[in-house]
Amino acid sequence: MKRDEAFRALQRLDRQVQQVVQQRNAYEAQLDEVREALRLLRETSGRAYKIIANLLVEESRETLIRELEEQVKKLEQRMSLLNAQEERLVREMQAYQEKLKGGGDGSA
Repeated sequence: MKRDEAFRALQRLDRQVQQVVQQRNAYEAQLDEVREALRLLRETSGRAYKIIANLLVEESRETLIRELEEQVKKLEQRMSLLNAQEERLVREMQAYQEKLKGGGDGSA
């Protein structure tokens, strides 16, 4: 593989890693919000509501807790997939970096 090809591949992988990190950060923020909502719902008593298409609708606490717990699981799964994807991309980047350090095939 030529050095310029390896360099372009490295740049492409770097962009992909940045995108994965941005997605993971967004999911992490959502996860924090859902966990906080779940904590507050468990700590408070009284009526519970959720918003559906600009409407505030009363819902049972148990149903809301179950929905939030499901949302936490989904977000954790997505983050796990993104972590695995980032690790794979970083390994690929390291391989290309080694090729560039070693000079590739000697072509410029």
